[in-house]
Amino acid sequence: PQIALVGQTPQNEQASVLGVFLERGELINGYPSYTKAGDDGAMLWHAGECWTVGVAANLGQDRGRVSLRDGCLRPEASTVTWRVYDGAAWVVAPELRCLAGRPSTSRRIWDPDAGRWLDAGRLMVFEDGD
Repeated sequence: PQIALVGQTPQNEQASVLGVFLERGELINGYPSYTKAGDDGAMLWHAGECWTVGVAANLGQDRGRVSLRDGCLRPEASTVTWRVYDGAAWVVAPELRCLAGRPSTSRRIWDPDAGRWLDAGRLMVFEDGD
């Protein structure tokens, strides 16, 4: 399974760590953990009272650059507001959210802009609660 951490952050702080995260087979502190697609150095895990996005070297620790203070089992299930670290303090990021990935139910998807069918096997689809 995959999740996507998306949205605007205040002054684009920590925007580089946002993106698609792929679930790892290893639980960290009793919770699922994730690796950023295309960047094994960025990970998402739960530590203490927070979901944390940070560098792989800090895996399992309460240290990171993006944070969600929630004890929920999966970050996409939370309704709490994410925060980003601006180098001096944690700043609320109300537009940031985590979306759950789901398998595509179609084998092909029509792209009206390109005027052709797309192979759904190459696409990642995410649930947006809105």
